[in-house]
Amino acid sequence: MYIGNSNFPVTVDGGSFSVTGADVGFIYVQEIGAGVGTVAVTGANATLDYSGDVATYPNRPDGMTMFYQFDGTNPQSPNGPSNDFWYSAEWQANVESVVDATNPIGTGYSLKLNFLDGNQGAGRCKVDEGFAWTVDELYFMYRVYYDPNWEMLGQKNFYWGTAVANRSGGGPTHYYTTIEWDVGGDIHVSNQYAGTVGNVLNVPNVWNNHRGAWHEMEMHVVAESSPGAYDGEVYYWLDDVLIDSATDVSWTDGGDPSVQFTGMEWYCVRNGYNTYDTWFKVGEFYCGGK
Repeated sequence: MYIGNSNFPVTVDGGSFSVTGADVGFIYVQEIGAGVGTVAVTGANATLDYSGDVATYPNRPDGMTMFYQFDGTNPQSPNGPSNDFWYSAEWQANVESVVDATNPIGTGYSLKLNFLDGNQGAGRCKVDEGFAWTVDELYFMYRVYYDPNWEMLGQKNFYWGTAVANRSGGGPTHYYTTIEWDVGGDIHVSNQYAGTVGNVLNVPNVWNNHRGAWHEMEMHVVAESSPGAYDGEVYYWLDDVLIDSATDVSWTDGGDPSVQFTGMEWYCVRNGYNTYDTWFKVGEFYCGGK
């Protein structure tokens, strides 16, 4: 097993370990052989990115650093160096950590997002105003379990984008992924306000029969080589199967000063109002970049 960061690279062969100190900072843990021991990370700036036996990211590119990770244990604050506050009172009222032995990453808890009759959803949470640093690539892992009686209304999953300071126009760019439950579980990856405006990916009937069980949705997005170059990339996997991809995406306009991604928002508001109580669970929401 490898445990380390740029200051404390350590290679350990089996057993249990601890890395302690105020300057430990970000710790990346990766299984190399069989069996992962116990990892304790303490210190004022310590955070942990665990990718061992149960928490695997099959399509995560090399070199990614975690910005944040929700592992089901805390509905208010994620693990990671980018851990800003929620900004929605609805979220605080409708999202809870529940005991759940079925969580695929083995924490024993999941986040349950309650969508109540007459509401549009559990609320919006701005996980971070901006990442700890800007990046050219992002990777998302979303381990999710939808209620078997999940109401078939469209819902955006999350946004990522570029701050106003990196735009030539009057607003930030917003890119988002959505599940259009109301039309058969189609997936869209869409761009707003700049570059390739509209659906970058549009695949029908992807999620239609995927309620009542755990599923893993992964995304990898790559910025353009220069503003307006139309060589950005996006890849979308469901349960380790590549559903669709594109390598000719323009995330930006030609006059923009930068192509890098600067932040994201986890968005849990639906396209309509629920007509009965429903919910979904999240075992892990992971975001990394480089």
